[in-house]
Amino acid sequence: IKNRARKEAEEALEPLNSAIEDFVFTVKYTQENISQSSQIKQRQHQQAQQEKTIQPLSNHEIARKVQQDPSVKQSKREIQFLSKIVYGNPFILQPRLEDMHKIPEIGKELAYQIGNYSNSSGSLTGKEIFGIKTAARKEAEEHLPALCTAIRDYADTVQQLRDTIVQNYQTEQQQRHQPLTDLDRKLQKQQSLWQSPKVPEQSTENRHREISETSKKEELTSNSISPRQNIKSNGVVVMVS
Repeated sequence: IKNRARKEAEEALEPLNSAIEDFVFTVKYTQENISQSSQIKQRQHQQAQQEKTIQPLSNHEIARKVQQDPSVKQSKREIQFLSKIVYGNPFILQPRLEDMHKIPEIGKELAYQIGNYSNSSGSLTGKEIFGIKTAARKEAEEHLPALCTAIRDYADTVQQLRDTIVQNYQTEQQQRHQPLTDLDRKLQKQQSLWQSPKVPEQSTENRHREISETSKKEELTSNSISPRQNIKSNGVVVMVS
């Protein structure tokens, strides 16, 4: 026969084990949450430091890359060839072409100026005397539209190449920082998963309440039993008061 204290002790054993498990879970949860938060902050700090050290491509650097491109070199040779025919000097437009590497928009303006300058006898090769043109002048005027077209094409090539260079540079930088970003997202996701389950803070209190209610019910049941009962043990009837 167990007294009330023994019964309460045995009934409280399971809630005690559960409370210990809750405590262990809380400690583990706190430690891992702190660790995850620390890793995220460290990654964010590293990414911020790297972004500070990365400088965007300068206009000078873009122009240098444009100048080294094979398609630009080929277009430049064509302009030099036509400039030799039209002006007698293959490098007369060289400064303007270099300006185009930084500002491609001036190509259209340059082509317009050259095309509308054909009526002037200023710079074109050859001569025109009393309305009579030399062979060099005729050839220069004939190739003038082709030179204008070559300049416009050159400007378009430079513009497209500049856009490609900038886009490739941005893509490269994004790929460089993408592993850090992905890792941060994974860490944040893991942290949210750890935060989602709530620690059952009131579980132990509920169990204690259940134990108390059970004890009260047993006490009421015990009091409702008749003062004198017959208990049969091993065939012997014992009178218990």
